[in-house]
Amino acid sequence: MSANHSRVVRSIDHLMAPIDEMVQASTDGNWSRVAELGRQLSQDSRQAGYRGVSVMAQVVANEAARPDNAHGARRSLIRLIGTYGRTTRSHATCD
Repeated sequence: MSANHSRVVRSIDHLMAPIDEMVQASTDGNWSRVAELGRQLSQDSRQAGYRGVSVMAQVVANEAARPDNAHGARRSLIRLIGTYGRTTRSHATCD
């Protein structure tokens, strides 16, 4: 059980790096990079079994890909961060 928990924690932690990159790209106004990272994170998190993170990452990608939609993309990115936080918290307590 402990080995599985460690694997899950590593898997969730692995998702944080692209989110950090998305935040930096949004700060730089690089919305095409945010969209690219969102699509990749959506695929990676879906494969890892984190459906909520996958769905929100795809929403961010879609919003960031729309011209002149920085506000919507930022809002979606904030929601993604919240979804990631809830996922982390719920899996950390599954011990």
